[in-house]
Amino acid sequence: MNKKEFIVITEVIMSFFPNFEKKISTDTRLKIWYEMFKDLNYKSTELALKKVLIDSKYMPTVSEIRQAVAEIENPDNSITGSEAWGQVIKAIGKYGMYEPKKALDSMDQRVSTLVKRFGWKDICLSEKIAVERSNFIKLWEEQQGKEVKFAALPGSVKLQIENNRKKEVKEKLKKLSGNMKME
Repeated sequence: MNKKEFIVITEVIMSFFPNFEKKISTDTRLKIWYEMFKDLNYKSTELALKKVLIDSKYMPTVSEIRQAVAEIENPDNSITGSEAWGQVIKAIGKYGMYEPKKALDSMDQRVSTLVKRFGWKDICLSEKIAVERSNFIKLWEEQQGKEVKFAALPGSVKLQIENNRKKEVKEKLKKLSGNMKME
């Protein structure tokens, strides 16, 4: 988003929330807000802002707008827990316990990843499938929340987080290899 587009976005916010102008009136605050939005696509931001303004009683935060943009730009992340569990049940019905590869391949990748954490056979053989369903949906929604929050972050922040993760993994691998040499 360029500065002209950003000004349009702030004018829309000001038309709904006149106090916004008082809160963002200094050049420093305006620059900070622009920093938080400049990496976003203007059309997606405009649509997200409309959605947020319809849902909000109070002036939207940067976080609310960025999350709405992330949801608009990543519609695949909007699979509900029940829909994800539906994929699991469908795969059980079609492939059963004895064809786990085909079953897992038939699901959305994120669904199959979570199923692997539970264990395909364990789900298929469970005598308390309602408990499995409940636990699966709860974990699915936690995972989705994390993905949406991560997607809403500015690109530079995502890059820093990913670099930190890589650094941590390298350090852990280095420690492990050091420990193995000592044994």
